[in-house]
Amino acid sequence: VDAVDLFYCIWTPGNHTPSGPIENVVDLRVFDCRGESLAWDRDPTRVERVTVLVPRGCDEVRVTMGYIASQPNANSRSTDTYGRRNFGGLNWNTVLVYPGGVGHSEIDVRPTVHWPAGWAAASALPGGWVTDAAGQAVRLGPVPLAELIDSPMIFGEHLATTRLHVENQGAHLLHTVAEDGRAVKPPEWLIPRLEEMCRQTVSVFGPFPRRGFDFLLLLGDDLRFGVEHATSTFIGLPERALLEARPDEHRAGGGGLQVIPHEYIHAWVGKLAAPEGLVRPDFHTPARTELLWVYEGLTAYYDSVISVRSGLTNVEEYRQEIADSAVAMQQRSGRLWRSVEDTARSARFLRPRGVSWFDIRRGQDYYGEAALFWLEADAIIRAGTGGAKSLDDFCAAFFNVPVRPVGSVHTYTRADVVAGLAAVFPGEDWDGLVRRRIERPAESLDMAPLLSRLGVRLDWADEPTALQKKIAAEDAGVNLRASIGLRTDAAGMVTEIVPGSPADRGQVAFTQRIVAANGWVYTPERLRQAVRESASRGRIELLVEFGDRIEPRTIEYGRGLRYPRLTAIEGADDVLGAIATPRAWEAPRRARPAGNP
Repeated sequence: VDAVDLFYCIWTPGNHTPSGPIENVVDLRVFDCRGESLAWDRDPTRVERVTVLVPRGCDEVRVTMGYIASQPNANSRSTDTYGRRNFGGLNWNTVLVYPGGVGHSEIDVRPTVHWPAGWAAASALPGGWVTDAAGQAVRLGPVPLAELIDSPMIFGEHLATTRLHVENQGAHLLHTVAEDGRAVKPPEWLIPRLEEMCRQTVSVFGPFPRRGFDFLLLLGDDLRFGVEHATSTFIGLPERALLEARPDEHRAGGGGLQVIPHEYIHAWVGKLAAPEGLVRPDFHTPARTELLWVYEGLTAYYDSVISVRSGLTNVEEYRQEIADSAVAMQQRSGRLWRSVEDTARSARFLRPRGVSWFDIRRGQDYYGEAALFWLEADAIIRAGTGGAKSLDDFCAAFFNVPVRPVGSVHTYTRADVVAGLAAVFPGEDWDGLVRRRIERPAESLDMAPLLSRLGVRLDWADEPTALQKKIAAEDAGVNLRASIGLRTDAAGMVTEIVPGSPADRGQVAFTQRIVAANGWVYTPERLRQAVRESASRGRIELLVEFGDRIEPRTIEYGRGLRYPRLTAIEGADDVLGAIATPRAWEAPRRARPAGNP
């Protein structure tokens, strides 16, 4: 007999963690070439590997399995497979195993998919589709395993496809699927903004590198995710995200829409070029994640920039986002002990957001705080070149690399990043800036030095702007982090506490539920009113439910409600305004190969 190792895809690209949803695999069975059932044994230290003893003379085995696809976000997210009454999404990594000892680009797969008659499907997989007479089966030509894993599929009874016109950049298609057929049609005003989003992205990163791109959107009330692929996205949004979107409301009527430019940018930042060590030759070898501050941080910076340049958000919203990020980082005391790089190295256990003391623990700050590093880098380049250059110039040069087959990308190192920044503006110690901002804990929580580079300072007001009122109205609970230092849900449960804040000093704690504020039964507005009254009372009296007890809490505080503002520094350049300005569009020639080389 021969021992054969079979692996499940545990390190799925885009998740940066060993998050392959192996817990949803059921009824795993292995058969030899004669149809005889074979016993398999799981590696006790690597659950993704099973070993099968195959009789001599058999040159193949057959594996069957089931997969539980009806519990999104319960055990995994984004690279999962989702099943609903009349629609779904398939990530191939969930439904196959592959032999060990062979690279994922050396394994060819010929997949077959079956679905009910009358359904339609969308995927970025290349041709070779054949539908049977009943319209129920699609067979695809052989495709490398790496490309298959990178090419999810959506399908359903109600699937709409909209072509986005992006000159000279290959076909760009928006596919939407939902249980309700009314939910899949994007509003007319959104289409030109998505087209402009694509143009603005190309203007920064260079010609679109592949044959085309498919935006795959699943719309369902329990679907909240986004994951990047070389030639597509795989995004989950609330079912009514498109139906209820309005062009002039907060974040174009749907805050989740910013995930669309984020995953599109990854076609360059991650799928064209990625950090050395992050991309592995198989789906079970652990990845090195310390450069996620480039992969995800640069993408997080530009998803905001591209959104405002394309009209998915407006300048006021962009400035508010920067203000909110600055306030959040000033409250995140974990920055004083854990570096951004450490959050990247710790991605595999920081990806699930902790319930308690998030600001001390930190989370995936290789997104948010790293985005502020890239904002600072942009401001430095603009100031140092008198506005002649910006971070856009770094991106245009850094991602001007040869296109490789899907699953095999150009790689770079930390030294390459530093050299690329120096090539655009040599007047900064980029190596030192990376050490201070990324690789070491913060010396101070104060964000004023960064904000001053942008020509603004952080001020506070006791009344919200119209935009802040809209943001608050979208929150079923109440966010008082900027004043007393806590956040609650609709029922009054304390969900966040800022370390060292008045609420923390008043012994208000996680899992406590506020039942009364200044003698009134809790509602979000009554809690806000109690904070307003603190300006004259100097304190807030709460009753909290804690286990089986009702206990009083006194918060010593006298500053009322506080709302952050970015105020222009007199005589300083409007750097944020310059960053938000759209780039002039000139459709670049597609000098790169039109398809996979």
